[in-house]
Amino acid sequence: MRSLLLVLPVLAGCATAVPAYLLDPERSPPPDCGPDRFLSAVGTSRAGRAAAEEQARAAVVKKLGSRIEIETRRIVEVSSRDGVTTSRRTLNEGVSERAEFKHAELISVVGPPVTSEGETYALACLDRARAASMLAGDLVAPLAVFDSTTARALEAGQRGDRPAFSAAYREAGRASLQCVPVLAQVAALGVEGPEARKVSQALQSLAVEAARLRSLTTFQVALEAPDVPADVASTAADALRQALARVGGEARVGAAACAAGVTYGVSARLEPRCRWGQLGHTCAPHLQLVANECSSGRVAFELGLSDPKQLAGSDLNEAPRALRRALAQLNAAFLEPRLRAALSTELPVD
Repeated sequence: MRSLLLVLPVLAGCATAVPAYLLDPERSPPPDCGPDRFLSAVGTSRAGRAAAEEQARAAVVKKLGSRIEIETRRIVEVSSRDGVTTSRRTLNEGVSERAEFKHAELISVVGPPVTSEGETYALACLDRARAASMLAGDLVAPLAVFDSTTARALEAGQRGDRPAFSAAYREAGRASLQCVPVLAQVAALGVEGPEARKVSQALQSLAVEAARLRSLTTFQVALEAPDVPADVASTAADALRQALARVGGEARVGAAACAAGVTYGVSARLEPRCRWGQLGHTCAPHLQLVANECSSGRVAFELGLSDPKQLAGSDLNEAPRALRRALAQLNAAFLEPRLRAALSTELPVD
């Protein structure tokens, strides 16, 4: 027993010492991976060297990922400051799906792993400048598209050409979904160039111009509904007006679709489409819309709206009551997304 007690301290003294940088690389930077040039992380495993190295590489990706998330939010917020927003929700969602570092091959294991008391420690490092250079190459093509479509959109906006602006605006938005994730990755590496600010400012310029064009747009609704009670027809016309106002610009109801100062005249026809059957009186109304650009007479969009599941009403005894129940569903909430889609080629809408 005395011999065993004498051997134990000797064995403890022979345990491999783990370097400080493998225990806390933040406070004790690795000598071969200084924080001025590298992003580093440590991985550990009791399953051996390969598993520890894999954990180390994954830790670098995770550390970079959290920084990318912060930079993505910052770039998007700068592009939509002053409360002027257009497709910020779409941009946030689209960027989040793409803002993932995909050059893991640049992450290297540095130095020999150290094993102590069955735990293996490995250090992985990413050369930030090298990674940024690789990302800069990924950025060339989408940034060129973004620059050209932004310039085209702003030029069309100054001409007052809403359809041309809207087309280029959508293209620029798609290109930004390719640019912003890469810019966020470069910024997360700490070697941000001027491109991020340039893209943010361009996105804000597009948002400002889109808001300006929408604010200058006026809709006027003229509803024809000969077989619909006057109060119900009036309610339907007002719902259409509210939905158009939500999409963008000013909207009003008038006797004629086009009048002085009106951008788009919306001619609407509402048909009750009621019938008698086993369930009594059922109505599934249909709303037909034709919008014209008043200055040229050009048809901006045509849209037929009916929904036998949502825009439907029934009554055992009275057709007017069935119609009222059906048209109670014809509100701004029902109309807005459909009008937004129809107007997307004419106006910069979300």
